Amino acid sequence: MLAGEVNMSQRTLNRKLEMITGLSITRVIRQYRLKRAASLLQSGCRVSEVAYRTGFESPFYFSASFKDLYGISPSKYAKQQSTEFRKPVK
Repeated sequence: MLAGEVNMSQRTLNRKLEMITGLSITRVIRQYRLKRAASLLQSGCRVSEVAYRTGFESPFYFSASFKDLYGISPSKYAKQQSTEFRKPVK
């Protein structure tokens, strides 16, 4: 769908995107979804809900992908973010 929206063949789009970002189109889309997931986790959503809302079919795969990108599990990330949010400002 994305290739059609930008009026390119899939191969051309993938080649250009890889040249610019160093990532395949699949990885670019996955990173976008995981960044969206991080913001949803910050807002207090449950991990399984975030997984499904960002298009992952399996919470296990979502957790593994999230940990790959951020180096921390989604539940620890959410806990860390909520703790930082509650810290008093000096």
